[in-house]
Amino acid sequence: MNTTEKQDDAIQKIEELNALAWQTRVSDSLTAEKISRQAFELAATIGYSRGLAEGFRTYAFTLLRQSKLQEAFSYCQQALDIFIEIKHVHGQASIYEYFGIIERNRGNLSASLDYLLKGILLSEQACDDELRSLAHYHAGVTYKYLGQFEQALQQLMEGLRIATEINNWISRSYCINLIGQIYFETGDYANALDYYEQSLQIRKESGDRWGEAGCLDNIGLIHMELKAYEKASICFPASRSTPDRRSAPGRRRTSCTGRPRTRARRRRGCPSPGSP
Repeated sequence: MNTTEKQDDAIQKIEELNALAWQTRVSDSLTAEKISRQAFELAATIGYSRGLAEGFRTYAFTLLRQSKLQEAFSYCQQALDIFIEIKHVHGQASIYEYFGIIERNRGNLSASLDYLLKGILLSEQACDDELRSLAHYHAGVTYKYLGQFEQALQQLMEGLRIATEINNWISRSYCINLIGQIYFETGDYANALDYYEQSLQIRKESGDRWGEAGCLDNIGLIHMELKAYEKASICFPASRSTPDRRSAPGRRRTSCTGRPRTRARRRRGCPSPGSP
């Protein structure tokens, strides 16, 4: 096998690794972390720029899910520099989304919104409905934390509309769950429970165990508010028995790449991916 054939084989391998890591980044973040690292390390050995950037991007998403914000920012910046150099608009859009998530986790909500609105524009340029739906979702998250519920719902409904049209379970579940959170925080527990249960069903069907745990927490909180303590007692132990929680002791799980679990329990669950 000559040098060109070896390089072609390596590029194919990198693209396969990156595709698998991206596909599993939400349902199995720990595996995606390992695979994406393999991809960018191999890409670095042959100087394959796009493979390197895509590996950095997915790896950053997995770090966001673990609230490793500084590390995630570093890998995002490296990916963005490459995506700009190779004029990869889709990649740039996803990185601005991640920057928005990082700034939100740091409490810089204005900066977060600026990044996310730029991400929406770039996702429209990239003509990627999945990315556009997620960008609207994350803008909705930031508007929610700003206390601007009307703007949050506008963004979430647009994200949900797009996600439903393309049958994307990740964004659809995220939007439904956050709409439930808004209802919960405004005291409309019946609607909140309806949305949380929709989101839980999607998480179960997709195998997203972290997301499933967060949904169970949220449902448990509603039952607590309604003084249905027996139902709540079922939800909380179930959320803590998911495989991802047992296999990663001590890890702080972000809200679907949105926000770390450092506030009151009503913030729990997917408002963190990872992102991405």
